[in-house]
Amino acid sequence: MTRKLWIVSAATIVCSGLNVGTALAADQAAYDAACKAAESARQSAAEMRYEWNTIKPLIEKAGVAAQAGDYERAVKLCDEARKHGEEAIAQAKHESEAWKLSAVR
Repeated sequence: MTRKLWIVSAATIVCSGLNVGTALAADQAAYDAACKAAESARQSAAEMRYEWNTIKPLIEKAGVAAQAGDYERAVKLCDEARKHGEEAIAQAKHESEAWKLSAVR
């Protein structure tokens, strides 16, 4: 009986370790996806000549957090960088039309 309990406990520990590894891989994948989206938004804003100066530092901080294994923080930073990029794109589009309203006619 004791041996069966020990085997079940050992199997549980091994399986739990495998689940932790899978969770880490999912976090790495989430970070990679978030970083790719942030970089894409940054590049789009840069092409429009409206890249905000907050985007690159956020992406760099996310990379540092990911290297430290803090994927949750890294994903949050990448999401924030992506939002900044999207807002920069929206601002560029708005400004491309807004100047017409202030032009002297």
